[in-house]
Amino acid sequence: MRRSCYWTSAQPIWTRRPSTSFSVDSVRHLAVDLMDEGTEGQGAVTHLDEPLVSVITPTYNRATYLREAVQSVFDQTYANWELIVVDDSSTDGTHVDLRAMKDDRLHIVTLEHCGNPAQLRNAGLERARGEYVAFLDSDDRWFPEKLARQVAHLRAAPRCGWSYTYFEWIGPNGEPVPSPPGTGSDPWSGWILEGLVTGRACVATPTVLAQRTLMSQIGGFDESLSLCEDYDAFIRMSLQREVALLAAPLSAVRMHPGNTWKGRPPTEVVGCQVRVYEKLLAHPIQGQLRKVCERQYALAQMRLAACHRARSEYRRAFGSLWKAFPRPPTLPAWWVALVKTCVRPFMPPVAMRVYRSLRRRL
Repeated sequence: MRRSCYWTSAQPIWTRRPSTSFSVDSVRHLAVDLMDEGTEGQGAVTHLDEPLVSVITPTYNRATYLREAVQSVFDQTYANWELIVVDDSSTDGTHVDLRAMKDDRLHIVTLEHCGNPAQLRNAGLERARGEYVAFLDSDDRWFPEKLARQVAHLRAAPRCGWSYTYFEWIGPNGEPVPSPPGTGSDPWSGWILEGLVTGRACVATPTVLAQRTLMSQIGGFDESLSLCEDYDAFIRMSLQREVALLAAPLSAVRMHPGNTWKGRPPTEVVGCQVRVYEKLLAHPIQGQLRKVCERQYALAQMRLAACHRARSEYRRAFGSLWKAFPRPPTLPAWWVALVKTCVRPFMPPVAMRVYRSLRRRL
């Protein structure tokens, strides 16, 4: 597939040059004056000491939510950004809405339809020119101070190569909704791998700001993953650099019927999680942290076995359990899963209905 993204050189900050000699301060004032003229009415001023942030937004048939997402970038108090919207050949009028938005900082990249979020994100990374990259999914939104506060926070933490913030959950119409069950909320910073693997640290994609060099170092997003490509990237980032946590909700993550992972077969969703842990265990992680990673891999394989068992794919269920066995053979849940897989083929349908009814009541 041929991508329509391309590289361009950085545009000059100002276009006219004073005819007399000048100092550094005079250049700064001139640049700010010119930028004020170009951004009048937008509520934000770009300063020379503010690094460029490349915002990457993949989208497919989300015209309603995309308008709100893009507007939340336009409303940022931090003005030195470029927004790269990568459209997966939407058919709902997305391209018409995007071209009606007049801002030189908005760049539209259209790809042939692939249905692969990682491929869309990588197309945006190829086009990015900023010192930092930020990610905003087309159904989410930022709060106005997000970039200003997060850029300052990350620049004040030189040991860290990336940053994330807290966030709020919203529903289809922007109403507050409870956090999904099992969502981690512990304040993790620094070397965050254990928190990511155990789920105790919740890093949402719209909250992440990273050095572009770090994203290049990890090779971008893994296009072999149809899901969990962002989680996989965060794990690989955590192996390379420490992370800074800005403990303030600066983004809103939307739960709605069109979320990417909804409607996908459970075997695909959990299978991608298993693949992420397999990749992680290929790294030379030692000691207690490796045991933690192996345990999470075994649990993911047991979830995959349950998905296969529900589809009466018992051979595959046994295969998943076998792959999990060498890791923590004393894990009680593994033995329970093995018994279920052995007994399930011989359970009459009536007994299965009674069993499921009892589980729901408990």
